Amino acid sequence: MEKREKIITATAATLAALTLGTVHRDEIKADNIAQTTEKSVSTRNDQENGSASSEVVSNRSETSENKDSQTAVSQYQQSEKSSQSSNSSVKEEQQSKMVEPATESRVEQTADPKQQVTESTANKSLADKTLTEQTVKINDEYDTQANQQKQDNDQKQSTAQTKLEQAQTKVQSSAKEEIKAAVPIAQTDDPAQAYEKGHVINTDIDLPVQLLKPQITNAAAPTYYDFYGYNGENDTSDKINGTLTHNQQYELADYALTLLNNWRTANGMDQIHYNQNVEEATLELINLRNEENKDFEHITFNSQETAFFSKYGLSLVGENLGVSIPEKTTLLQLKVETLNAITAMIWQDEAHYNGHLLNFENAEYMGFGVQANKNMTYPYQLVFEIAELSDSKNTQAPDIRLTSEALIEGKRAAAIADLIEADRGVQTAKINTLNIKNEGQNALILLQNQRQVELDKINALYEADLRALYLNYQNELSSLQDLESIRSEQKKSSRAEVILNERRQLVRKVDLGGKKVTSRLKVSCCDKESGSFSPDTAFVPTLKPKFQEHSNGSLPQLGTKKDVRVSLAGMILFSVAALCGFKHFSRKKRWASKTKF
Repeated sequence: MEKREKIITATAATLAALTLGTVHRDEIKADNIAQTTEKSVSTRNDQENGSASSEVVSNRSETSENKDSQTAVSQYQQSEKSSQSSNSSVKEEQQSKMVEPATESRVEQTADPKQQVTESTANKSLADKTLTEQTVKINDEYDTQANQQKQDNDQKQSTAQTKLEQAQTKVQSSAKEEIKAAVPIAQTDDPAQAYEKGHVINTDIDLPVQLLKPQITNAAAPTYYDFYGYNGENDTSDKINGTLTHNQQYELADYALTLLNNWRTANGMDQIHYNQNVEEATLELINLRNEENKDFEHITFNSQETAFFSKYGLSLVGENLGVSIPEKTTLLQLKVETLNAITAMIWQDEAHYNGHLLNFENAEYMGFGVQANKNMTYPYQLVFEIAELSDSKNTQAPDIRLTSEALIEGKRAAAIADLIEADRGVQTAKINTLNIKNEGQNALILLQNQRQVELDKINALYEADLRALYLNYQNELSSLQDLESIRSEQKKSSRAEVILNERRQLVRKVDLGGKKVTSRLKVSCCDKESGSFSPDTAFVPTLKPKFQEHSNGSLPQLGTKKDVRVSLAGMILFSVAALCGFKHFSRKKRWASKTKF
């Protein structure tokens, strides 16, 4: 009996030693699990459970009914539970000491995400507001400076323009005195006076377009005198030596009618009509005069002569004649001769009973042309043909728009402008005005550039602030993410510890009344093809049913397969059963069952 109790005690001690080694390995595994993620823990658990279900060979043993062995096992379990609780508490305390300070530090330094977003938005709004205020301030300052600069520019330019206009006015007065239309000389017996300055005509700009009354001392003098002289030094008009062209005839007629109409308008009379009909009739009559060799004499107004006008619905009623003596002449010289003839016919015509004057006053239609004939007394005769409508219902061609005045006055104005432009004082005033304008524009451009530089500076600072705010926000966001990661790892570690504790409790739980025993399981993780084994070993709970049938007469310690290795616990239990005797063991079991109730 004593020998049997010693064997049971030794068996319990052996089980305790094996269990202690397994617990130690489980604690090492718990440390590793606490440092991994929940996913790795779940994966490992699944692998272990799968291995236990497929590869584990259970070595079941019969529980000893001996009270001493129960007492020893119970004491050892209490000791293990206490040790496990102590180790778990120490380990959790160490993890808490490692995680909590870091977590508290992060919590203190890191705000709530919503709060962080609110603060970032507020900082961005503050930066925007600052940028707007600074931009408005700079724009206001430079607008004020620009307005002041514009006022200064306007004042300087106004002063410079005034000086320029004064210089131009001064030169213009002298230029108009120098460049102006010639005026008639007083009636005199000395024709040379007509070639003095102010009476002589050298270019078109010297031609008058208004008839001026000369000083007449003898209106009844039988001879016309030249009231205007012709020099021709600067004459650039067409040269004429014989017959005139059609265009030259029209140009001379335009100038003659311009003088007469301006005179009539100045004296309150209607203008003379000048159209293509009367001009063409006049030129046809001049050709007839040449054919008839009419020298300085009037027509007879016969039917042949009047027929040229009748076909245009006009009646020929008068004729005035003037002369030009030089055989070789120019278009400008013929204009000067026409000017002299008209002036004499109007103010020195008493010797002719003012007949020429009356024709000019009473003319309704008039045409003008030059009869050129070298065989005549005067190579060029100036012919004025006066006509009127033959029928009041007659419709005539429109009047030709006269252009001589505009052309002559335009040339005169251009000459005056050229003279003013050439004046040194005017040139200096213009240069000064231009310089002042450029200086003012440059000053405005400089102000604009300075404003842009200031705006660029504040924009650069604004961009830098935004980058700083963005980096700070990212850092805070990263801190929040790190904090969440730590909390997650802490939760995973706690979960892993709970799972491990549950496993340990199951491993160490010995409830004989519930028929639950603890067996040592060899986890071989054997590869069926290679036959290799994993070195891992573990203890898991195994529920023992009251009755278990064994096939093929195999022992319960050996499992269902005969080729499985016999476990140490099974050998020990088998030895105990053999020594004590199967009958005695069964009787004790029945007695224990009865006494339990």
